[in-house]
Amino acid sequence: MIRFIGAAVLGVFGARRFAFMAAGLLRRRSAPPEYRAPSLAVVMPARNEAAGIARSLERLASAERPAERFSVLLVDDGSADSTGEIMERFASTREGWSVIRAGGEGKASALNAALAACSEAELVAVCDADVRLDPGCLRELVSAFADSEVGAVSGLLWPANSTATPVARYCALELWQHQLITSAAKDRLGLNPPALGWASCYRREALTAVGGFPADSVGEDVAASNALTRAGWRTRFVPAAVVHGDVPQEVGDYWHQHVRWARGLHGAAPSGAEPGAAGRARRLEAWMLTAGYLDRIVLAVLLSGGLARRRMPVTPLVYLAVSALEALVALRLAGVRARRVPGFGAAAALMLPVDVAMATAGSLAALLRRRPAWRSPRRIVVEDQSRSSTWRNSAWPASDTRFRPSDLAR
Repeated sequence: MIRFIGAAVLGVFGARRFAFMAAGLLRRRSAPPEYRAPSLAVVMPARNEAAGIARSLERLASAERPAERFSVLLVDDGSADSTGEIMERFASTREGWSVIRAGGEGKASALNAALAACSEAELVAVCDADVRLDPGCLRELVSAFADSEVGAVSGLLWPANSTATPVARYCALELWQHQLITSAAKDRLGLNPPALGWASCYRREALTAVGGFPADSVGEDVAASNALTRAGWRTRFVPAAVVHGDVPQEVGDYWHQHVRWARGLHGAAPSGAEPGAAGRARRLEAWMLTAGYLDRIVLAVLLSGGLARRRMPVTPLVYLAVSALEALVALRLAGVRARRVPGFGAAAALMLPVDVAMATAGSLAALLRRRPAWRSPRRIVVEDQSRSSTWRNSAWPASDTRFRPSDLAR
């Protein structure tokens, strides 16, 4: 019975992966008309980000302003370092910038405090304190709101340190698979990709209607996206809205981040409106999203059972083949050079046991309802083009890829 249930679960996940691969390669959407919002507030929450936040603020300050009224709200959520002081220095010399202090209760509470403080903005963009925006990122995010049914939009996070370590290679590969295949396919199929926290934008009317960000969730971005879906709003993925950030380079940082993500996904069950407001396919995909990394656990159980019986079942092997194909497609879409593909494959094989253990730990933590701390991983700061030759062409990594945002235009 366990083998049958496990095979059925992997069959569903495998069919979903294959369908998304096919949809992700379909003809791209035409670009929406240019849209200039009446008002836009950009919110950046941070805790203990003094090591790199100045660079993120500089990039935010140089971004295009796609709104008649534009403001920036920086939220210091109980930092123990100089994050708040750096924010104050930036805000004091820029018109429309301000800083508020939150109580250190977590990212969702910090975001809700910011929403209350910028109540007149029609659109609210959220970006993490450890990412660097491309100049046109906000313009691309805002353009999607020309469609009055859109309630939230997510941009593309590009892993700046994708070849730094095997852990970074695996994290970059995961990001490319999730964004360039899964989110792109959901967008083209109208299945509402989640608006993820590294770079997203919300229609205030929609976000307010579902109660803002759930304060008790560690996956506030996914939970809010699912609530918007349930309420009948559309969410979009816009790959031309690019931000750059560093992925974890050490196993400890990977573990902390992904256990938190797994917990957030499990706790993001759709809520906030009557289920009939959204289409059946969107509701089903919203529930699939909350399964998180369940496929890793099922795969490990079936593989270990096969090894114990010295007879490997076909289903997990087929699932591994589909996953490997998806990884190759993602690397191709990301423009990774052929000579670097084996390194990413080796990193995936090396990290698979860690990934399974992480998925199990995240699921158990979700069941026990333990609240994790908001911790910033250790980072090696990579300088931007203006300070180093490491970057070229609007900070795209020259040594790893040939990908450009225009390659995945809407």
